[in-house]
Amino acid sequence: MRAITRKFLPTILASSVLLSLGADAGFLVSGGKIYEGNGNEFVMRGINHAHTWFPDKLDQSLNGIANTGTNTVRVVLSSGDRWTKNSANDVATLLIKLKKKI
Repeated sequence: MRAITRKFLPTILASSVLLSLGADAGFLVSGGKIYEGNGNEFVMRGINHAHTWFPDKLDQSLNGIANTGTNTVRVVLSSGDRWTKNSANDVATLLIKLKKKI
């Protein structure tokens, strides 16, 4: 079995967030597909948000993202190795705001 390297960690964390949010939102995983609580297959329509580089533009960015009709947001965060670290509080605030907008 291959060890988990740093480059895979963000994907694992993002998947964990999706699944934890999904449990509250009524998502179901079956046969390798994700279904909404109403039984419709969930099709991701996503956009990227470079939060770690532009944290001061969060509200402006979320307003723009909300206008795209997306249902998924991939967020760039930093562990502090290369760019300023995103704190747990920062990420929690980001998730709260995302839930309200998207």
